Amino acid sequence: MRSFLAAVAAAVLLTGCGTALSQPGAGHSGDRPHTAVVVNGSRAEAQAYVRHLMAELSLPAGSEPAHLTSLPQIVRAQAPGAPGWAGASRILIVPGQPLAVLQRISAHAPFNEPVIYSATPVLSSTIVQAPEPGIDAVILDLAVQAHSRTTTLVGAYAFAAWLPYRTAAEHLEPASFRAVTISADQLVPRAHQVTRTFTSAAVIARLAAFLNGRPPAPTAALAGVSCPAPLVSFTLRFTAAGRQAPAVAVSTADCMVDAITVNGRQQPSLWDTAGGLESMARKLLGLA
Repeated sequence: MRSFLAAVAAAVLLTGCGTALSQPGAGHSGDRPHTAVVVNGSRAEAQAYVRHLMAELSLPAGSEPAHLTSLPQIVRAQAPGAPGWAGASRILIVPGQPLAVLQRISAHAPFNEPVIYSATPVLSSTIVQAPEPGIDAVILDLAVQAHSRTTTLVGAYAFAAWLPYRTAAEHLEPASFRAVTISADQLVPRAHQVTRTFTSAAVIARLAAFLNGRPPAPTAALAGVSCPAPLVSFTLRFTAAGRQAPAVAVSTADCMVDAITVNGRQQPSLWDTAGGLESMARKLLGLA
């Protein structure tokens, strides 16, 4: 997994920090194309989902719930600070050494990817975007610390955000637009703007298909995330082909997401951690 979004899910090591986070759209159904279907989640659905994830834990024989009056700091995973998250956890005493236990549990559901560290205690965190309809993001925390010579204290946590998945308004029908105007606001070597308007149906369709395939970026998952100010930001304005078609504007100025407005109304942002829309805009403007 590629590392990003450390402000949302930090993996804390004994000697430092690291983050293991999946690409947006990973998970049970996140790789499916997104369409105009509106799917709204709820706290109840998110709570049921995280409980299911905790029930999926693959544990060695002899594992049992830990009944401790206090927990080490590293095992006390904290829920995200923003509202809109449901959580579930399991605190266990597991036979085996910490690193072996970590590898065993992380290699199976709900984590499904082994993590390898050279020292413990350790807290490994993973975020998955849009794992299924109605669930926008899930954070999975797995902490291990030696409990005795032969057992390991394990803390497993799941937090799910249930903000709206996609709105129907965000689905762009290429035939509804007669043009797209792309502007690049550059700060170096001097502040200036490059703008071109494209009327090619192929160009409009390609940009619309990219945006229609983006997973949503829930506000809960974005809380507290900050990035350096971009040296160049791109804005795409789709011109409606008729009076009934929407006016759509998309901006790459936000951190790791594309911001979209439809008829002047802000819609849920779309994950674009690899800068795909920026790359397309650069090529069209001849800035690549």
